[in-house]
Amino acid sequence: MSISINNQATVFLFSIVLGILLAFFYDLAKTARRMYLLNFEKILVLDLSYFLLSGIISFLFIIGFNNGKIRFYILSAEIIGFLFYRLLFRDKIVNFFCKLIRFFKKLLKPIIAKSKLLTMRFIFVLRKTTNTFLKIILDTFKSILKVFSKILQYLFNAMLQKQS
Repeated sequence: MSISINNQATVFLFSIVLGILLAFFYDLAKTARRMYLLNFEKILVLDLSYFLLSGIISFLFIIGFNNGKIRFYILSAEIIGFLFYRLLFRDKIVNFFCKLIRFFKKLLKPIIAKSKLLTMRFIFVLRKTTNTFLKIILDTFKSILKVFSKILQYLFNAMLQKQS
């Protein structure tokens, strides 16, 4: 069964797009490495995860678009798309994402600090309220026990007087 030239050209172009997307996801991983100053082991795990995921995505792409037939031009097109993206954007995307993350960190830092403060206040008030509530319940229970004890004592004394 032969594959038409149109089908091969379409798969080739989609392979280039897939290579560009894989390069973009590599830049996301690179951003994480740069922003969080990961140690060697974490970088190794991140890179191995990226390459494993890229391999799975490429495999699924080949199954979906080319009926599982591995062709050299598909893998070449992915590499061309990856290199095109890297040459075109280099570290621009990584720098952009780093700036974006720093911006949101600065923006969210006071909000997070205030939410932590409010949470601590809420917990303090909740503890105080809970303690007060428990004290009221305990005092009420003690009062009920005293009344019940006096009733039982009165009934017991009344029974003793009847027997004598």
